[in-house]
Amino acid sequence: MNAVRSEFAELIRERCLSVADYEGLTSVEFESEAELYLYLGDMFEHLFGDGRAKPVPPS
Repeated sequence: MNAVRSEFAELIRERCLSVADYEGLTSVEFESEAELYLYLGDMFEHLFGDGRAKPVPPS
């Protein structure tokens, strides 16, 4: 689990995933990279941080 946390944190920190990349992997489309990384940061906190509610991706 530490490896997943570490890699996820690095992905967020380095912003190496584009909106198009994420959409290709998940079929979920974000309007901007800022929106994508806000979502990914919230997901990181949900999984590894304070246990906040699971973020909802755009529909």
